[in-house]
Amino acid sequence: MSAVGAAQWEPGRLAPDVAGRRGLRGLWVVLGRHRLPFVLSAVAGVFTRGLGAATLVLGAVLLGTALEGGSGREVVGWGVAAAAAVLLRAVALWLEAHLSHELAYRILAEVRMWLFDAFVRLAPGRRGRHRSGDDVSAAMDDSQAMEMFYAHSLLYAVVAAILSPMVVIVLFVVDPVSGVIVLFGAAVAGIGPLLLRRANHRDGHELRSALARLNADVVDIVDGLAEVTALPGGNQLVQRLVGSGHRTARLQARQSARAALEQGLAYAASAITLVAVVGWQLLGRDSPGPVAVLVVVALTLATFDPLHTLLAATKVWGVTTAAADRVFDLLEQPAAVPDAGTAGRGDLDPDRGLEIRGVRFSYPGSATPALDGVDLEIRPGETVALVGHSGAGKSTLAHLVARMSDPDDGTILVGGIEITALAQRELHRAVVTVPQDVLLMHDTLAANLRLGRPELADEVLADIVTTVGLDSVVERLPSGLDTVVGDRGARLSGGERQRVALARALVRAPAVLVVDEGTSMLDALSEQELRASMAEGAAGRATLLIAHRLSTVVAADRVVVLERGRVVATGKHPELLAGSATYRHLVLDQWRGLQELLPRD
Repeated sequence: MSAVGAAQWEPGRLAPDVAGRRGLRGLWVVLGRHRLPFVLSAVAGVFTRGLGAATLVLGAVLLGTALEGGSGREVVGWGVAAAAAVLLRAVALWLEAHLSHELAYRILAEVRMWLFDAFVRLAPGRRGRHRSGDDVSAAMDDSQAMEMFYAHSLLYAVVAAILSPMVVIVLFVVDPVSGVIVLFGAAVAGIGPLLLRRANHRDGHELRSALARLNADVVDIVDGLAEVTALPGGNQLVQRLVGSGHRTARLQARQSARAALEQGLAYAASAITLVAVVGWQLLGRDSPGPVAVLVVVALTLATFDPLHTLLAATKVWGVTTAAADRVFDLLEQPAAVPDAGTAGRGDLDPDRGLEIRGVRFSYPGSATPALDGVDLEIRPGETVALVGHSGAGKSTLAHLVARMSDPDDGTILVGGIEITALAQRELHRAVVTVPQDVLLMHDTLAANLRLGRPELADEVLADIVTTVGLDSVVERLPSGLDTVVGDRGARLSGGERQRVALARALVRAPAVLVVDEGTSMLDALSEQELRASMAEGAAGRATLLIAHRLSTVVAADRVVVLERGRVVATGKHPELLAGSATYRHLVLDQWRGLQELLPRD
């Protein structure tokens, strides 16, 4: 899955700089893909500021001419010229804003698509190690902060670098002494940001980190709002959120104070320079007329205008680069598993199901392997229940089959092809997992079901709805399949959400179906009906059940027992009861739990 119309970002394009950051280099690399639009917006920016300078000069000449007692015709002529410059500047300003923001938002859309691709590439290895709110912050807030660079900071830097020297040159021609004064004043105006640049970077990075933490805290509380409001410990989470808000506010205040100091020093330098220029014109220069004095003043103001505009944008330079660091650090993370396969779903042998050969796997930092030489074969049309105590390796094996990670040793084949030889997109078509925690979107039931296969015909969807026993649910919903199920499927019960997840998996007609306790929220009768329905459509599909409930295990064609990452027994339920001590312990533990619920005589 990748962004339509946008080339994917390939990790490894950016080497970190001496400070270990990638953001600034990433900003330049992305800009290189959009050179022409940026050049056009820069040209428009130079014309806008240039026309602004021309307006100041023409206004100065107009006022000076009037003060010198020029003819009405001269005054009108300069007035018309000034008005024309104002109108042209308005057009140029609109064009600059349009071009620069169109470029910035096009880049933002591209970057956000890259981030989505990165989430897909890194998931699910990223899950559990990173807060979802932090990822939301990277995808939205951090990428949005980059808009300042493309639409403002860089553009204004180019404009200031071109226009301010041009105006100073003109000023040198008109009055060399004033040119020297303005050149010195402009240099002084830039000292503040230079002296405070480290503080700018520090403030920006600390503020971005605090905002990301605050965003993650908000997402956590909103996701668990029912528990937060009901449980006594929820107040601690709220207090943590309040603390994050206060810390963010303090950092924002510190950044604002530093930015105000930068701008205050720059405006003070420009004001002192202007006073010095006016003083020279009135006291030191030989008999300048009103026109000459006002033109020099106008050129002085025109020199500082691009600089002030630039400083207004670069006051948040630290925030911009910090946001870019976070975005490009995420984009540069390598995938948990490489996507180098080329085989497709059509290359699978329909007579071969799932084959696991000598698979070994250890989690990073663990001395004990989670799986240690697992061999397992599931034929097409066969349903195998995988059982074992907690930590035996059941979920780990399911994750490896779905290629969430690659085994340290051994191979996994689907349809006779190693899953590493399948393109990831094709693997996700061939192997479908039904998780225990079901995620439903705030959309219609039909839209949630079609996530697995958007082009699915209505009649096929109706058959699958009947197969998993959702037809009765659809009948009671006010708008049937077109009913919005609410946030995370809030309008459905836990069992109904599990049925939707199973239906969503079945619409893809997978070669291998991995179900992680997919009937845990169903009552006994519903589970029995669902198993019968699934068995009807199981022909040609290898099904692996991560099972805990005895009823699920008994109904399977075969049961495989895992213990400490190894297959210790395989067979049917009666055989294992008689021949496997591990399996007997599992069954007895569950039976004792049921007996405790029964009334005692």
